[in-house]
Amino acid sequence: MEQPYGPAMKPGYNLALASLIVGAVGLLLSCCIPGLPLIAGIVAIVLGVMGQSTDKRAGTEDSSTKTMAIIGIVLGAIGLMLGLVGIIYYVVFARHFMHGMPGQPPFPAPRMPMPIPPR
Repeated sequence: MEQPYGPAMKPGYNLALASLIVGAVGLLLSCCIPGLPLIAGIVAIVLGVMGQSTDKRAGTEDSSTKTMAIIGIVLGAIGLMLGLVGIIYYVVFARHFMHGMPGQPPFPAPRMPMPIPPR
């Protein structure tokens, strides 16, 4: 007798797919929303590891689930690194733009045009 609703879903497949989607969306929107790659990276790594462990615990170890989980983990790690680099950049450089470099005014003083000597 056949199953009425099709084959059962592979364990860990949904978590691996979610990891892949969250990692990709986090990277794609990293230029638009600051802080998103950091949060999305952590979520993608956690979902990828959970997807792999669920698949392994069920004993199926499907190659597509494993591949999606690994890609999601890699995209999440890249997003996490981008988020950390963004925070470091902001802490180190952005405050100089707001307050000026040490010993210099916040904005460069306007240059006065050279006077034309009389003839």
